[in-house]
Amino acid sequence: MQENKTSLKVLRSSLPLTQKELATLAGLNERTITEIERKTRPIRLTTAFSVVNALNKVLESKGRPTVTIFDLNWILEETQDLEDLRKTS
Repeated sequence: MQENKTSLKVLRSSLPLTQKELATLAGLNERTITEIERKTRPIRLTTAFSVVNALNKVLESKGRPTVTIFDLNWILEETQDLEDLRKTS
């Protein structure tokens, strides 16, 4: 299922946004964006939504299609909430 997913780094760079700019828009630390892009550890669902919401604001402002947390190639922390979301999408 990974073949249709987009890398956060590729999408971010195409906007173009720096890691710091995306972190600021998402209300996160720049290090968090770096860790997400490097896939050093699973990320929390709340963090994923913060990143996606920030990306979507920029995408919409440029007239580009928006993304969901399931469109990006990253490692999400496995939780019951995530399983529930997968069932409804």
